[in-house]
Amino acid sequence: MARVTGVTPGTLRIEIAGPGASGLALDAIAARLWDALGLNRPHPEVATLHAQDRVAGELLALYAGLPPLCIPDLFETLVWAILGQQVNIAFAGRMKHALVRAYGEPVEAFGGSHHLFPSPPILARMTVSEARTLQISRQKAEYIRGIAESVTSGALDLRSLRSWDNETIVDRLTRLRGIGRWTAEYLLLRGLARPDAIPAGDMGQRAAIGRMYGLGRHASEQEVRTIAERWRPWRGIVAFYVWCALQRREVPTPQVLGDSAS
Repeated sequence: MARVTGVTPGTLRIEIAGPGASGLALDAIAARLWDALGLNRPHPEVATLHAQDRVAGELLALYAGLPPLCIPDLFETLVWAILGQQVNIAFAGRMKHALVRAYGEPVEAFGGSHHLFPSPPILARMTVSEARTLQISRQKAEYIRGIAESVTSGALDLRSLRSWDNETIVDRLTRLRGIGRWTAEYLLLRGLARPDAIPAGDMGQRAAIGRMYGLGRHASEQEVRTIAERWRPWRGIVAFYVWCALQRREVPTPQVLGDSAS
């Protein structure tokens, strides 16, 4: 187990504890955390993006200094995305917490009990009835179990995805039951940290873009993609800040941003 206890420019303060804690483990954990926190990735300049699209540029300025975060484990990213399909983030979070508590390996560290995210072989054995006790729907349970089986058998090699381009990854993943384009694009952004990947079908993105650009309604998926063309090559980073604004309930209007939908 690891925890970050301090962040200063160019430095992370990390503590590790529990089974396997060692100097070598600390080096590996530090590299993963550095990547997960987005500290080794380029970030768009506010002025540059502002010149391309004032609305996106000013949104970026609102969250200046906050690096887009990613989930280091791709299997966990996929499971989290499936749990989040067509439900609000609070309910998805409760399902994930219940899943981890029920199936994750317990670890004692930092004076308390924690659970690791369940491995693919563990979730491949999860039954629908077991999942239903965790408020996970039958359909989502079947999706999760199917993906876990594919990873366990080697039919789906998540490590190989890192070397593939975005469209190849989308094409490969959407062949799997339960993974549509939104889920695949979510993994591109939140799992692989691809800065130009945008889950344009996301309901939250559609609602926020409609508000920010003065549409008076939710934007369609195609409208999100059309508007996001102005953000290239940082569409994913802008999308991340849109999610931040949604979670903080501070999605700005055109009047606040000083721009219009045009």
